[in-house]
Amino acid sequence: MEKLEFETEDGKSEFYVIEQTRLNETDYLLVSESPEEDAEVLIMKEVSGGSGVKNGKDEPGTGRDKETEEAVSIYELVTDENELTAVFRIFEELMDE
Repeated sequence: MEKLEFETEDGKSEFYVIEQTRLNETDYLLVSESPEEDAEVLIMKEVSGGSGVKNGKDEPGTGRDKETEEAVSIYELVTDENELTAVFRIFEELMDE
């Protein structure tokens, strides 16, 4: 299970990526703060991207992190109930396979 570091308003947070999918040209991640099977999960969607799933601060106009020169993506929590339900169903199917 891949562990990613995200920059948030409160500092840095680490999440474990359980699954990922793409729907209507938008990338979604199913993440958890713990690798435990019974941990609470969150669904995040990419709202701006580079190449990859690292989240961070972009250097204006480049899509790259100015400190590391890595491509970065910006993710936010999915809060819309209809979108959340649709994407969660996809993740359930992927996890059943």
